[in-house]
Amino acid sequence: MCNPTFSIDVEDGGEPLGRIVMDLRADVASRTAENSRALCTREKGFGHEGSAFRRAIPNSLRQGHNGTGGKSTYCGNKFEDENFQLKRTAPRILSIAHASANTNGWQFFLTTAKASWRDGKYAAFASVAEGTDVIKKVENFIP
Repeated sequence: MCNPTFSIDVEDGGEPLGRIVMDLRADVASRTAENSRALCTREKGFGHEGSAFRRAIPNSLRQGHNGTGGKSTYCGNKFEDENFQLKRTAPRILSIAHASANTNGWQFFLTTAKASWRDGKYAAFASVAEGTDVIKKVENFIP
């Protein structure tokens, strides 16, 4: 299986900060990775465009979504947790966020530090390939 990449263009108040390029781990979390890929391409008519980092836990993570709800690319329905194989043993891991188990949609969080306390609760599905300078800027966001 090919592990695709996708990117997130980040801005602050309309001012471009740069691009974060992520390596999707479709080999481990295929449904979660595919959901995020399709959200980035907007091929289902909706997606990550306009998302914002709306929640911050200092020295841990930044959570993002577009603020309109949590539907997924799977017919708009939320989907079950896939697995918890990928761990947050280092910063710059992308994971799906949800309100409770098996309610995955399009909220996500990006770790800015080791966050092993999230392992076993939220599926990790990508890691940062490029854009660590942008992540450092995002760490300073105060939602």
